[in-house]
Amino acid sequence: MLAVTQPPAALRACLDRTTGIVTVYMRPVADGCGSFSKYRLYGRDDIVKPFSLLGESTTLGSIQMTALLSSKKKWELYISALYACNGTDSFNSNIVFIDDTPPAELEPDSVSVDYSTQRLIAGWKKAPEPDILGYSIFKVDPANGNNTVIDEKDVTQYLFTTATFNTNQSGIRVALAPYDSCRNGATISNYHSPILLTYSMSGANAGYRCDRKFRYSWTSYTGWTTDHYTLWAEDLTTGNWLYLGTVPSGTNSFTWNIPFLDHTYNFIVRAHTAAGTSSTSNRITVSFPDFAKPAYNTLGHVSVIGAGVIEITGTWDPAFAGITARLEKKTGSTWNSIKTLTESTPKFTHRISGLNTNSQEYTYRLVLYNSCPTPIDSSTEHTSLLLTRNYNNLQWKSYTAWSGPSENQEPNQRNKQSSTWNRLAISPATNLILTDTLKPECYRIESFRIGINGKVADTAYSNELCLTAVDTTLIPSGFSPGGINPIFKISNPNLSRGQAKMSIYNRWGEKIWEGEALDGWDGTDRKGNFLGPGAVVYLVEILRPEKRETFKGVVYIVR
Repeated sequence: MLAVTQPPAALRACLDRTTGIVTVYMRPVADGCGSFSKYRLYGRDDIVKPFSLLGESTTLGSIQMTALLSSKKKWELYISALYACNGTDSFNSNIVFIDDTPPAELEPDSVSVDYSTQRLIAGWKKAPEPDILGYSIFKVDPANGNNTVIDEKDVTQYLFTTATFNTNQSGIRVALAPYDSCRNGATISNYHSPILLTYSMSGANAGYRCDRKFRYSWTSYTGWTTDHYTLWAEDLTTGNWLYLGTVPSGTNSFTWNIPFLDHTYNFIVRAHTAAGTSSTSNRITVSFPDFAKPAYNTLGHVSVIGAGVIEITGTWDPAFAGITARLEKKTGSTWNSIKTLTESTPKFTHRISGLNTNSQEYTYRLVLYNSCPTPIDSSTEHTSLLLTRNYNNLQWKSYTAWSGPSENQEPNQRNKQSSTWNRLAISPATNLILTDTLKPECYRIESFRIGINGKVADTAYSNELCLTAVDTTLIPSGFSPGGINPIFKISNPNLSRGQAKMSIYNRWGEKIWEGEALDGWDGTDRKGNFLGPGAVVYLVEILRPEKRETFKGVVYIVR
């Protein structure tokens, strides 16, 4: 027959110091012969005193017994089970002392902000004591000393609600204290505060469009010693993460060079200890819109409208806030501003004089600048048409700004004494072979753009190139310095200055003068003295695109 043959086991004794009630947790006995009548709880608060009866329980399956103690000392306690099967003997448990030793203080590993939810999250290591029942999580207010329990759970990571902590605001302070199975609580830890990342688009950030810099700051992590901070940004436009840099502890601001405007970024800062623990700040989202661009900015044409005169037309939006329009000219590979447009209407016309339109092309563009000033938009480059002659060929280049099916380009011809131009329809060729170079005719190239309605929308002209009826070089045989015919010079209506050079030699073959043949020689030597009567030798060299000639002879000085 089974019987009460073993004593109960006293597991632990916990004292509620507020009420003075002790609770002894136990493992009960089994009663196979029906001899059990009661459990008795005995205790003493001094080793020299005998144990006294504190309480009884008649429930065989009891797992705990309670009693009101007369003092809050560290009592010794045991439990006796009555009776054995003989109805006389009792069995006493082991002795336990009141457990009044709290767990050791435990610091959080870190308090951080979850990137996705922006909720505060705290983490810590498991307390080393074997009878840890859970952890008390506190909201700390050092100003008034109040520590408010937020929750108590047996976890090593806790995700706070946004109602408890707004991670975009200051004043977050979190502490914790483990407690054991007797509800003995450890000393509350130091509070930990996460990084608070902030910025403002006023002040230093107001001019980000010009300097391409973004400045932000953060509070230091509180709770452990920070070794350094790492800085990160997520480009929401491309989805890429960007490592911005590392700064040492004590640095709480950063200036970032913005790589792209019209992008939106998420920014975070991470604090790191020397041992490798880290904490993430709250997330800030910042957009960097660029200056808005006007809807239109075009050049109409760059056209030669007279000898040395170019006309430039265009369209832009002068009412657009903060925008400046500049007309620019290309010299080599460099662009130089030649005019800042101040017109109050969308269309403008600008003329430039004093140009060498018979031998040089001119390239222009219209560029819009923001208030930085930085160029934000440019029109197509327009290059003036240049008509040249190479012997019997007239040559030119296409007006490239209108290249494509919308452009037509044809030479015009007129009699030199006429004002009426006639088209020579050979488009789209870029040369014209002259069959008769002695006709007194003029040529120019007309390039015109066809609009969507099939009509001419714009026109650009080249320089005029005129031929003469006579191409004869006349050279006099004598002249009278200081007299009726004081200058020895050549004449040819087809020549321009710079195309003929004259050299004068004395009878010993020494060169005594050299210069423009169309302007001529006045009969003086290199020192400005007039030569006496006699003969000198001349050499005239003519160099034109269509002809090269040399004339040599004797001219007489007559006094």
